[in-house]
Amino acid sequence: MPKKTFYLSEEDLLVYEKAKKIAGESISSVLIQGLKDFVAKWEMQEFGFKEVQLFEGEEYYRDQYSKGQYFKFSGKQLAEAKVEHIQGVSTIYTLYLSRKGKFLLYIMFEDLTKDMCKCSKEIYDTIGDLKGKDLPPELFSQADKAMPNLFVEVLDI
Repeated sequence: MPKKTFYLSEEDLLVYEKAKKIAGESISSVLIQGLKDFVAKWEMQEFGFKEVQLFEGEEYYRDQYSKGQYFKFSGKQLAEAKVEHIQGVSTIYTLYLSRKGKFLLYIMFEDLTKDMCKCSKEIYDTIGDLKGKDLPPELFSQADKAMPNLFVEVLDI
């Protein structure tokens, strides 16, 4: 197994000793996890990914009451489209690309006549999986502008 040497300042030595005490003999795995986290964070910033936090469930504005939970993921917003149904009632579709290459469709149905909204998420493996859905066309055109190669079929011939 290869060995690497690293040097610590006096200040950092205290953190190292504390981590070693917590981790026991498996300090190498802690160091590797820290390096993985560092690389993942750098890659997220490099490619425009951010930590996204959204709500799934129902919110009642007037009563300041919500039923559901927040979730978060590393992603990049590709597109957003709003569909007005009738006065005060609309659906907002937001499409995200996750750091792992999946697509999250966030749907917010808002009814201002009842001072409420209902939010849900759907996760897809490919952008093609979204094609059969009843979604606004501008969602796809915006996504195509955000990622020009998104709708290009790669042939292995």
